[in-house]
Amino acid sequence: RTLRLMEEKQKKASGLEEVTKELVGWEDNKLFRTLHYLTTRPGQLIKEYCRGEKSKYLPPVVYFFGVTALESYLVSVSGFLDFMLKKNQEDWLKMASDPAFAKLGVNASSVIENQSTVLSFMMNQTGQKLILIPILLLFAWLFYKKYNRSFKENSWFALYTTGHATLLTIPFILYWYFTRDFALYAILNLLVASVYWVWASKQFYLLTIGKAILLRVLMLTVVMLIMASVQPIILLISIMSNR
Repeated sequence: RTLRLMEEKQKKASGLEEVTKELVGWEDNKLFRTLHYLTTRPGQLIKEYCRGEKSKYLPPVVYFFGVTALESYLVSVSGFLDFMLKKNQEDWLKMASDPAFAKLGVNASSVIENQSTVLSFMMNQTGQKLILIPILLLFAWLFYKKYNRSFKENSWFALYTTGHATLLTIPFILYWYFTRDFALYAILNLLVASVYWVWASKQFYLLTIGKAILLRVLMLTVVMLIMASVQPIILLISIMSNR
């Protein structure tokens, strides 16, 4: 019986090792190949994955969550998340000091606490899974579906491209850590992510550079307008619940 239990444990350990290798991509240089191709020729990688050549690369979902988990960790340990929460609180304190806001009879500290909770949720892994990813996939499909791509193929493109753009912008967290220059950090982050998206979409959808830029600008504008509309809604809910 002891021998049988040992054999079962070995089988479980072996199975876990195989799953880990498959997910992380150490076997057959999947990780290196995925990083290399997403950096040098993203359109080719995503086309091959959509055609069914999935054994060569990390799955887009695994790659996306792996990179965003790394980003979330660095955002936390670098103090960037605390900085964003503090900045958000300062912005709301300025608003709360406005006489018009004071006349509403709202508990400003409660509103600020609600805003900080929402921001923290949006920046962690759970918030990204529940809110940001559905928005990303929906808009990738809406803006690029006319180029004969299915929702699944557009989703693979969005996850791979956003994941790798996130990886490319991670060094800017270190830049912020040493300089505390948030304005330049935000500009560089947006610029690098947008340029990479344009380049990847040009290759994958066979677009002209002008068309690729236009679609990216339109998509960013719509997403930012939606995200900007969230804040007044949260404020309204906070006001209604704290009156």
